[in-house]
Amino acid sequence: MVGDALADAGPPARRYSNPDMDNQLRTIRQMRGLSVDQLARQVGASRSKLYKLENGSQHLTDVWIARLAKALGVAPADFLNASGPSIPVSY
Repeated sequence: MVGDALADAGPPARRYSNPDMDNQLRTIRQMRGLSVDQLARQVGASRSKLYKLENGSQHLTDVWIARLAKALGVAPADFLNASGPSIPVSY
């Protein structure tokens, strides 16, 4: 029974360890004018979790990238762009 539950959970989340992605999270959050607390509430995470994702002490997974991209209104690929996000700055 336990094996069936694990099989139904789907594949494990893919982990990304590119430090530029972690920095893009902070950059995009700041460009959107959100505090860590505000973004944490939007994605259902703790402030501590967001800090860890931003500074790279916890790796972004495809699941987290999707959640964060939706909350920030960007494409998931914007986290992968080492030259910076391709999003307009809103005032």
